[in-house]
Amino acid sequence: MTQTIKQKPVVAAIILKNKKLLLVQRAKKPAQNKWNIPGGRIEEDEKPERAIVREIKEEIGLETTLKFLYFSVDDLTENSINYPLQAYLCDYKEPLKLKKNKKEILNINFFSYTEAQNLNLTTPVREILLPKLLRDGLIE
Repeated sequence: MTQTIKQKPVVAAIILKNKKLLLVQRAKKPAQNKWNIPGGRIEEDEKPERAIVREIKEEIGLETTLKFLYFSVDDLTENSINYPLQAYLCDYKEPLKLKKNKKEILNINFFSYTEAQNLNLTTPVREILLPKLLRDGLIE
């Protein structure tokens, strides 16, 4: 008997400032206590572009605009749930004022490549995003 894997599509924002990446430490599962880029689930009948703007506003109180899809991963599976991810490079509206949703976020900060390497990162951030940002010259 084949186990059915639920699909829960998610979006995330890549927000940069002075060649540093904005990361949030998650307060709940999945990725509890790990550092990740901000984002969340796409609601039913919601477009990914709308979901990312909504999620960033809810999680960290930041008004964002999308630039473009930076990377995607189709096979992020945890506990028999697949979380297909679309990560967008985003701009933010000045002034930069971050307000974390304490139910979802423990900490929030901008990190250089080296600083981020010392954090308890999610696998996609460590293995895909950080190397790509470094190669593309977007982070130092």
